[in-house]
Amino acid sequence: MATVRFSYPHDVDTVYRFLVDPAVVRRRSEAFGETDIHVTILGDPLTSPTVTNVSKVKAQVPGFAKRFLSPVNTVTDVKAWDAAARTARLSVDIQGAPVKVSGSIRLETAGGGCDYVVDFQVSCRIPLIGGQLERYVTGLTEESLRKEADWNRAQLAAAAG
Repeated sequence: MATVRFSYPHDVDTVYRFLVDPAVVRRRSEAFGETDIHVTILGDPLTSPTVTNVSKVKAQVPGFAKRFLSPVNTVTDVKAWDAAARTARLSVDIQGAPVKVSGSIRLETAGGGCDYVVDFQVSCRIPLIGGQLERYVTGLTEESLRKEADWNRAQLAAAAG
C-alpha cells in the first residue's frame, strides 16, 4: 500500500467542492493533454457523488511493459465520495491492461488548510513480471497525483484572487 499526502492552504469544504466539480475535472484532464474526455457525476452531489472521468491518457512505457501497456490508454478514474466524511473510494482502470489501482482518499483539516491523503494499491494479474509492473504503475500513480495536486493548488489560488 502506498500513501501520498498533499497540503492545501484552503479549508476542507473548499477543496471538496473543487474536487467534485465535473467542470474542474474536465479542465484538469484537458490541461494534462488527455483526450476523448467524458466526465459524469452520479448520485446526490450533496451527499454521495461518484465522479467518473474516462479519457485517453498518454504515457511513456518502458520496454519491459510494452507487451501490456500502450503509449495511449483509455483510463477510467472513479471517485465515490461520502460528502459528510469527506472521504472517497478510488478506482482506476486502464482498459486492456492487467493492472488496477484501488484505494481511498480523505480530506483532513490541517493547520489553516487541509491535507489530501490517498492510500492506494496497484495489483497486477501477470505472473513473474507482475511485481515490476506494479512498481512501475505505483510510480506513475504517485507522479500523476503530485501533478494533479500542483494543478489543483494553482487553480484554487487563482480562484481565491
